[in-house]
Amino acid sequence: MQLFKYFDFAQSTSMLSTAINRSTHDLIGFGLMFFVIFLAFAQFGSLVFGNYMRDFSTFGDSLCVHTVPFKHHRNYCFLVKTPVGL
Repeated sequence: MQLFKYFDFAQSTSMLSTAINRSTHDLIGFGLMFFVIFLAFAQFGSLVFGNYMRDFSTFGDSLCVHTVPFKHHRNYCFLVKTPVGL
């Protein structure tokens, strides 16, 4: 990667650059698997909770709900309205 060749001015950044260059394929594989599993959870949420909760009624809404923890937005009010038997 051409971007990381400019980080070789110090030993610590050189080590970081080398580590990232060596693990690029593993990071891409991890990102791909994370994306597939994330989409599977969103689809599962839409299928299971879609009839009971408005936030999971469509696949797009389910994706938005699943990104909430990444944004550090803690709004769990929609969980209170979930039926008890679900």
